[in-house]
Amino acid sequence: MIIGITGGIGSGKSTVCDAINKMGYPVFYSDTQGRLLLRDNHELKCEIRDYFGDDVFENDEIVRSKLGAIVFNDKEKLDYLNLLIHPRVKRAFVNWVSIQKSLIVFKESAILFESKDTSCDQVWSVITELEERIYRVKKRDQVSREEIISRINNQMSDKERIHLSNKIINNNKYSLIIPQIIKHISALEN
Repeated sequence: MIIGITGGIGSGKSTVCDAINKMGYPVFYSDTQGRLLLRDNHELKCEIRDYFGDDVFENDEIVRSKLGAIVFNDKEKLDYLNLLIHPRVKRAFVNWVSIQKSLIVFKESAILFESKDTSCDQVWSVITELEERIYRVKKRDQVSREEIISRINNQMSDKERIHLSNKIINNNKYSLIIPQIIKHISALEN
């Protein structure tokens, strides 16, 4: 069984997935795989250079902050970047699943619904209050509130995410995520 874990920027997807992984379940981190591809895949780098130009590169490496500043302010460019990266991440996921021994595996992906991913048997969304998300991203990425709001506005809303999800994990400041995860996993195993 494949369980997708999704949520908006700053919602705590990685925190939830790290907890799941510590419980002994394999987790495929799509966002991490995408970053590795941006760093290591020569063909992808060439495609990005062709479309976005040399301004997003320094010493032949993609500067994610420069690329992010472009795509998070232009939905068409964000969609194009996702079109370049998503099929490669999907192939890596298929390969990863083929070597897993666990009956339940998890796939973390910020754009699970947006990419029309059909690989998951269930999708769990991590939901967090807006101000908490802004605080987390500001602390993590050292970017302005305006940049964070722009990124959030380029993503699916929590309301839409909740509507499409099988389960919700509330990850607000004082929420306990472990009991929620255990409850959801227990329902799968019974």
